[in-house]
Amino acid sequence: MLERDGVRLATETGERATSFADREAPMERGMPVQLEEGVWLIPYPNEHEIFGNMLAGQYESVVSLLDPAVPEEAAWQDSLSATLRGYGVRLRHAQVRPGAPDEARVLAATVRRLPRPIVVVAPRTPPQPDSAVAAAFQRAYRSVTADEERVAAGGAARGER
Repeated sequence: MLERDGVRLATETGERATSFADREAPMERGMPVQLEEGVWLIPYPNEHEIFGNMLAGQYESVVSLLDPAVPEEAAWQDSLSATLRGYGVRLRHAQVRPGAPDEARVLAATVRRLPRPIVVVAPRTPPQPDSAVAAAFQRAYRSVTADEERVAAGGAARGER
């Protein structure tokens, strides 16, 4: 939010705050994946990662793929929602079930139409184990056709918070 308003954030060494593209090492729960220009799939960020990468106004759209039926992810979702809301960042919530590729494609088509830059938050991404949600979304995103994108034009990620 601050950088969007013209404030430049810096690290302790005076360098500008990093973006996902600047990362060479994985985040705590996996590596950020650039799906295309202005669209990132990331693992749920820890408190340092969220402040360093997501709250400086770089992203117009944030979509959470965290599953509220999984206790750990429900707690993460609550924390992410509260943190983003406190900084005026809008969060959308949607679910991807690894065994439901058609649902994932509909969501991916919807995400493609959101204002950019976009960050999609999965519980984990490779190289972490249990990154099936991220893998399913990534496959779906890369396979969406122009026709599917047009159909999604009338919809949006559900469960905005």
